[in-house]
Amino acid sequence: MVQHYKLDDVLSMKIEWDLSKYFNYLRIFESCQNYENFTSLSLMEAMAAGNAIRARYVGQTSFVLKTNENGIYIKPDTVEGLVNSILKLTALEPLELDKMGKKALKL
Repeated sequence: MVQHYKLDDVLSMKIEWDLSKYFNYLRIFESCQNYENFTSLSLMEAMAAGNAIRARYVGQTSFVLKTNENGIYIKPDTVEGLVNSILKLTALEPLELDKMGKKALKL
């Protein structure tokens, strides 16, 4: 499917144990956990690297994600909601996105 849609230069399909190099490169982190985000190690690592967060409103996610402060929720919890959240964060000015990332780091 990746080759079919010519996404080879965008997507990487491999197992990677050390994600820190990616978290330090990103500005936005997507968490699509089905049940809980609160103790998600990848979510915490992404926040520690200063990434703005996009996440589903599940479990105790509200303990770590503060709407429009350090990220946004995917609402509604549908494909349309996912697309809208992507558009909302990517439309932000770089300084605003960096501000969200710094707040994620502080939390």
